[in-house]
Amino acid sequence: MIKLKYFLMVFLGILFISLNAIGSAENSFTFTQEDFNLFKNKYGDWQLTDDFNSVNLQGQNIPLSLNKEINKEIIESSVRNFIDDNGNLLKINENELKTTRVVNNNDEWNLKFEQEHNGVKVYNSKVIISIKNNNIVKIKSSFYNNINIDTKPSISKKEVKNLALNYLGKKAQVEDIQLFVYPITEKGNNFFRLAYRVVFSDMFEEKPVKYVYFIDAKSKELFKIENAIREAAIQGSVTGPYIREYPSQGYTTTGFEDEEVRVNTFSVFTNETGAYYRDGLSGTVNLLFKLKGRYVDVNNLERTESSHSRSITVPNTYNVNWNNYDISYQKEESNVYYHVNKLRDYFNSGGALNFNELDFVSTANVGFGPSYCGAFSNGITITFSRLYPGVCNSLALSSDIIYHEYTHNLVYGVYGIFNIPGPEGGSLNEALADYFAASVNGNPIIAEEVYYGLPGGRTIDTDLFYPIDLMGEAHQDGYIISGAWWDLRQTLGMTLTDNLMGEALRLEPSTYEQFLIDVLIADDNNGNLNDGTPNINAICNAFYDRHTIYSEYCRGRTNGPIAHLTYPLHDQRVFLGQNELYIAGTVWGSRTSPLNYYKIEYQFYNDPPVLIAEGNTPLINGILTNWNISNLPQGEYKLILTTRTQNNVVQTYRIMVNLFDVNLDDAAITCDSHPCIASSDLIRSRGFIDIPEYRYPNTVDECTDGNFGQYLVEQSVEEIKVENLDNSQIGGVPVFLKGDLVQVTMRIWCGQLSDQLVIAYMADPNNPTWVQEARTYCYGVQNQFYNYSTTFNLDDREGYHVIRALVGDYTDLGTFCGDWLYDDNDDVVINVVSEPRGGSGSPMFLKAIPRNIDREN
Repeated sequence: MIKLKYFLMVFLGILFISLNAIGSAENSFTFTQEDFNLFKNKYGDWQLTDDFNSVNLQGQNIPLSLNKEINKEIIESSVRNFIDDNGNLLKINENELKTTRVVNNNDEWNLKFEQEHNGVKVYNSKVIISIKNNNIVKIKSSFYNNINIDTKPSISKKEVKNLALNYLGKKAQVEDIQLFVYPITEKGNNFFRLAYRVVFSDMFEEKPVKYVYFIDAKSKELFKIENAIREAAIQGSVTGPYIREYPSQGYTTTGFEDEEVRVNTFSVFTNETGAYYRDGLSGTVNLLFKLKGRYVDVNNLERTESSHSRSITVPNTYNVNWNNYDISYQKEESNVYYHVNKLRDYFNSGGALNFNELDFVSTANVGFGPSYCGAFSNGITITFSRLYPGVCNSLALSSDIIYHEYTHNLVYGVYGIFNIPGPEGGSLNEALADYFAASVNGNPIIAEEVYYGLPGGRTIDTDLFYPIDLMGEAHQDGYIISGAWWDLRQTLGMTLTDNLMGEALRLEPSTYEQFLIDVLIADDNNGNLNDGTPNINAICNAFYDRHTIYSEYCRGRTNGPIAHLTYPLHDQRVFLGQNELYIAGTVWGSRTSPLNYYKIEYQFYNDPPVLIAEGNTPLINGILTNWNISNLPQGEYKLILTTRTQNNVVQTYRIMVNLFDVNLDDAAITCDSHPCIASSDLIRSRGFIDIPEYRYPNTVDECTDGNFGQYLVEQSVEEIKVENLDNSQIGGVPVFLKGDLVQVTMRIWCGQLSDQLVIAYMADPNNPTWVQEARTYCYGVQNQFYNYSTTFNLDDREGYHVIRALVGDYTDLGTFCGDWLYDDNDDVVINVVSEPRGGSGSPMFLKAIPRNIDREN
């Protein structure tokens, strides 16, 4: 597999936003609690959830007045009338909706609309309506009002193409250029850019990359970059020989369906048994066979791809067996062809599995390499590495890996964007790919016998729990929710579970909790989640009892009691100086036994747990206790909520909380004069990787670095310089005065184009509030050093101020500590003084102090 760093770059959607975005519309996405209350007054007891920039309404039903025979046109018209009638309430303008999906499954309808403003599509906008028994049971909306930008671009597609190539620094193959209205959410408001999305492919370090650039159609600014490649398992091979799951099972021969056969200049396709037929011919005809069909075209990147041709007189019979003509390594081309078609058929086998998103010819590449072991999808093409002696076999010989990658294509087709949005989107994508591979093959083990270092493969049948077992790595984190799906399949069976999964997938959830809710919506039979669903007990048992993925709809539906914390959040950083931290959540009994007891404990690293509070009164999302943290040492704490029913069934919910204090001596350097420079001698590299950072972590609040990867391969902060642009002096000595304009320059080693840079500022260590002064990314460079600067005014406060440089894989407007596997954080402290009365005198300190500790040679 490719290194984990590359995987993180691929799966994490990366948003780079100028802090002064253009086209502001402060009330553009304004479905408020007041609107929701009006909606409930009109339509009953619905539930509102936020699913990463989408409003979700569910839990009740709204009848549609349908007196005619129902078809797609009538359903669409009725839904549009409903939206138009409730436009002011839902904050949706029906006239700006374009229908992109109308799907019927046993009279259960799913409709999707996308927003177009002045004929220009609004990026990632959507309105999804789910209908059961002629009742609306789910409304999901990402609709943007008050878009106030000019939708006429100032630059042409040709200019945009040249700009994109200049940013990359090398010539790449441009695949697509589209114009969008691009929404940006910032501090609770939305702003809009008219932007071109440019999609193009390239190669980097012998690995394919598929970059997606967003370029402002007015200012020409490149403001977002993504890599659409998704890392993961493999895809398959058909007509003739195929391996059922892994190499030692040997080959089976079967008919290859949907294969194209060229007859002179005509194309015919084989049926489900592999038979083909073409009439109206005479004399001699030329036949051409390739492993290419309606849904997959297999290419070999290592050698000439397999094909067979023959001239023959008609009438006649001519049979082809790919055992005789597949010249690829261990018939890997045939294996990929067979399994892609098999999974595509399964995704169109009926019920909720009726996905037309795969009705195109997907390219499947085998033989990628040489010094590479992995497989990946970009949403359209899937690729598998060749035999890598001593490391891995051809990944095209594993049907698990083929199914995994082809499922990524399905996810892209359903969501319409390369990456599922949100921090949990990447792991949902990987979990879906793993689950359907396991489900179709009928066992939870993935990728046996292809990775030599892991010959037994990996399993989704896990006992991992949310959120305590999250690691920040999408494949690993995905095992939590794929484990829940597998547990549900063990209870409900393959057919029902996979249909529930398919229907939930169409609702496009972006979080674990919302996926649970959407599975319940898929299972519901009367448009009212509040009275349960036919299989709610099994669903809540699989998600919550076994993996602590919680929804309020599961309260009273579980085998064991409910233990769920809503505050603090998992991995939240809490300042010790606030002395007390409230703990909130839900404690409740099971469906068969009431609550008997609960307790809250904390555990400091490997120390024994310490009791914080206990009780026996059920509580729904309320304050359980206040935790006195005033005398605790800083560090990582595990908060443990344990509940017990009267029949002695126990449940435990765990999160991590990072208690921190501010210790200025832990910064890389403290300066009383300017410029203040934390040189490479002090902060080069990060953490304790192969070249460790000197006196790691060099931060005042125990914000630690990621310890994966290698120096000058993945990203690191190499130098920080703080200059006083006002050039203030006292008695001829350069100093920092209150309110001075400073320029901060961070020197970064950029491992990838998508590495993200943040400069943050803390004006008062006694009240440690960080302000993000700037955020960008490695602007058009990779595998080289890069300097980035920003300017800001110091606060009007005398004393020590802290400035942080951060380079990470995933940041947003609230990121002040990079906590991913390859992130680097470093601080400098400057002493800010007031000008002496009378305008003369000397400052107390006149030197830069590296830590206040002698450095060892």
